[in-house]
Amino acid sequence: MAARFGIVSLIRYLSPRERPFVFEGLDALISQNPLEASFPSGTATFFMALAVYFLLAGHKKLGWFLLVSTILISAARVAAGIHWPSDILAGWLVGAIVSWAVYSIFNKKK
Repeated sequence: MAARFGIVSLIRYLSPRERPFVFEGLDALISQNPLEASFPSGTATFFMALAVYFLLAGHKKLGWFLLVSTILISAARVAAGIHWPSDILAGWLVGAIVSWAVYSIFNKKK
């Protein structure tokens, strides 16, 4: 959650970008605030963080399920005009890095 609401919000504040449906002057296919910046994708960040954490923690079936779900959800958001592909890639990167860092910190304490 820290990645989604902390890091993503900071990046959006520093580098705001219009969503594709706003840029193209279209109606969104999914209910979305047109004033909220699109870069990076908070949804992609959140789900990638979950997938990476469970994969690292050894919950392989759940981790792979979440990873495939992340890809499908992210593709749907691009297809719906909510995000640019680079928003998704940046969200995946932020989610994976934060998840790896959190996992590493908690595993050192054990």
